[in-house]
Amino acid sequence: MKICIAYYSRYGNGKEAAEYLHSQLVKMGHVVVLHSADSIDPKLLPAVDLYVFSTPTHMSGPAGRMKRFLKKLALPEGSRYVLITTYMGNTKALLKMEKILEKKGYVKTHDGLELKVAGMEGPLVDGYKEFVENFAHKIVK
Repeated sequence: MKICIAYYSRYGNGKEAAEYLHSQLVKMGHVVVLHSADSIDPKLLPAVDLYVFSTPTHMSGPAGRMKRFLKKLALPEGSRYVLITTYMGNTKALLKMEKILEKKGYVKTHDGLELKVAGMEGPLVDGYKEFVENFAHKIVK
């Protein structure tokens, strides 16, 4: 399977999770590209079987940079995606991102992954790797 992971990370927690997901998917034999949302034009994402979008939670929603990134996406209708968010308190980031992507005609393949951070700047809570590994196996079925 070809997979594209596009993430935004303010303090490095989302980047760490995205890189770990990337490593697990590659280990499973998938072709995976990893991009920071800051370093790629959302209109130039490669054609793949599955997109993974990851963002930290800000004010209970997705970070503004990722929200703008998703709104600028120009993928074919029916493109498949899954979502990840890092959060400290309450989060509605996944739901808000889903609404943006559904309006574009993209298809959510699985429930998203919420990864808790221990403080405003992290780190990710212990055990996050197990959650990411389980998520990796789930999204490629």
